[in-house]
Amino acid sequence: MAGIWASIGLDPCANFTSVVSHRGGERRQACFESAAGMVCMESTYRPGGPRALADAGEWHMVFDGWLYNETEQRTQVLRLHWPHALDSAAAVALAAFATRGEAALPGLSGCFSFVVWNAATGEIHAVRDRFGLKPLYVYEHPRGIAFASEIKQFFQLPGSRASLDRKRCADFLIAGVTDHSTATMFERVRRVPAGGLISLSITSLRTGVCVPVFRQWYRLPVPGSIDIGEEDAVAHFRELLFAAVESQLGQSGKAALCLSGGLDSASIAGIWAAGPRAATRPLLAFKASFGDARYDEPELLRSVLESTGARIHETHCGPEESFSQLEPLIWHLDEPSARASLAGQWLLFRLAASMQVDYTLDGQGSDEQLGGYTSMVEEHHAHRRGESFAPGASSRSVPSSGGLTWQQAQTWLSAEFLSGSNLELGSSNGARPRDLGSICAHRMVFGDLPMMMRQNDRIGMAHGIETHVPFLDERVVEFSIGLGSRHKLPGQETKHLLRRAMRGLVPRLVLESRVKGSYSALECEWLRERGWRLLVRVVRQTTATMPRVFRPEAFAAITPEQPQQAKDVLLFLWRVAVFGVWAKRFEVSQESAT
Repeated sequence: MAGIWASIGLDPCANFTSVVSHRGGERRQACFESAAGMVCMESTYRPGGPRALADAGEWHMVFDGWLYNETEQRTQVLRLHWPHALDSAAAVALAAFATRGEAALPGLSGCFSFVVWNAATGEIHAVRDRFGLKPLYVYEHPRGIAFASEIKQFFQLPGSRASLDRKRCADFLIAGVTDHSTATMFERVRRVPAGGLISLSITSLRTGVCVPVFRQWYRLPVPGSIDIGEEDAVAHFRELLFAAVESQLGQSGKAALCLSGGLDSASIAGIWAAGPRAATRPLLAFKASFGDARYDEPELLRSVLESTGARIHETHCGPEESFSQLEPLIWHLDEPSARASLAGQWLLFRLAASMQVDYTLDGQGSDEQLGGYTSMVEEHHAHRRGESFAPGASSRSVPSSGGLTWQQAQTWLSAEFLSGSNLELGSSNGARPRDLGSICAHRMVFGDLPMMMRQNDRIGMAHGIETHVPFLDERVVEFSIGLGSRHKLPGQETKHLLRRAMRGLVPRLVLESRVKGSYSALECEWLRERGWRLLVRVVRQTTATMPRVFRPEAFAAITPEQPQQAKDVLLFLWRVAVFGVWAKRFEVSQESAT
């Protein structure tokens, strides 16, 4: 685990990484003179762990993450007679990039982001892993450019300030979406996309014409490019998922599983129980519970615990916790969350940290690549019937659940704010996918997955815990996406491939389970009942202090005694509340920074 920083043309600052000390307590900095000004590279990393800053002659790198194939990569570099030490993942990644350039990137397996500087050529490269498991941002400052693990690092620069990006803030307030674009909710701050890189030269920086251009070093395979029978597909998928779980369990430290009782996390538990570690230590698992059997799935959970021998530790989250944990959660996330139930994940990792867990495995990513969401199935069947499918309610192409129509947005949000929003989430992503395989590929990039990966990293790092996601091992993903629609949805059985692959490892009760409650429905129950007065109080504070964003008169009818609101309005009010907490915590200006 590490927090990284790299900048050109900006003076060194003591707070570049101290503000993300939760990503590691040890700090190391290296500065170099260049024709474009000072080059500063800095990292913070876990005491006693491998350093996150590597040097080799004119090459210098800051690195965050893990290489699951570090041993294999070290062997390849040594064959090239690399003369420098290879004592960390950072050193191995640096050697691979220095010897093979961008051609080395497809050979790196893991979750990582890094920035590498070549003092001899005056080039800087910033790279993010295939699926955005580790964060990396770029900030365009009037005097230079900077890269960092978390957005809050940029505002430690003298003279910098946080300002709203209207388009992305409108996306969040109206549709509840983030992480669907390289732009963030902060003006001048962009995220390096998953599987993306930036390469800059000192010449462009010196002349002041440096405009970061993202390129994709990684792309998903073409859906349907793999033609294989069902029996062979089941066997191969099972083999790949086993390998992914084993490689991620092979990291040093105390491991645990985030276990819901659903199919995805139960599959990881079943693979763990079938592996060599089960004989020497029981599976340690953590679960966020919400006090409602529709979401906690106690019968499914019990069957997984009985079949695997796992030891479960639970946290309990309700509307009170959603508000009491909101400020620290938003500070660590950098951008607000549309999910009130995310506080459950925060409490889960806090409990895991108290038990000295070093890293967790999580079941996320399966739904996107195997067609597990109801909306994906509905869209697929609508296409087969020759019908159009509109997942969002807005006339401006907002693909969301619980989002506002454009007419509703004009009621709640100021005309000044909306005049700069140009909300067109659906139109910028090309033609809408139609068959299930294409829908899966699309959701890997433009769905909720990028947002969930940001939240995974931030919440884990806030508590000193690394997060790993076996379903996002590139071998698993490439096989699943390459299959296209094959073997994923015979009839109405979602994730058919996974269900078949896990026979004998996952309890039959879990394999046959089809229904799961919507967390947005749970959150609406919270907000209508025990959370309503808390919600109204925070919404009033927000709308009163941000008149350039909201229409205060529209909120006048919202009173503590009026909890009966429609779902879309309730979820919007939650987004207003969390938006206000975010803006206050980051001292976000309503004025443009330009």
